[in-house]
Amino acid sequence: MMAVPSLDPNVKAPALVSGWTLGIPKASSHKDAAWKLIAHWSGAEMQIQQATGAGYLPGRRSVANNPAMDKQSHIRWALDYAAQSPFKFNWPENTDFLNATLANAVQEVLTNKATPENALAAVEKAYISGVKR
Repeated sequence: MMAVPSLDPNVKAPALVSGWTLGIPKASSHKDAAWKLIAHWSGAEMQIQQATGAGYLPGRRSVANNPAMDKQSHIRWALDYAAQSPFKFNWPENTDFLNATLANAVQEVLTNKATPENALAAVEKAYISGVKR
């Protein structure tokens, strides 16, 4: 891990942190099992294991403060960097609508209900009509 270079060497670049997104498909026949997986995967014990074993940054503050993180100098450095240099961005007011529309399109493609081209065309149409409301 390293600091992201910035255009001004005297100013830290904001931290860019990616992560996992866990969800349950609407038509899932195993919703209870999926919730158990999400609870397990996002729990403190698993996050400590992932941070110490795989180098993932924990998403839970309690895990970031766990003494096990002090033995992970790269994790501690990354957590401190992210805390000191957060990425700040003012999202447009209709971002949630766009993200939901895109998520639906991805689901349509993954379930073979639409081609990527048709799904993208549907997103464009839905987004334009949704924003004009």
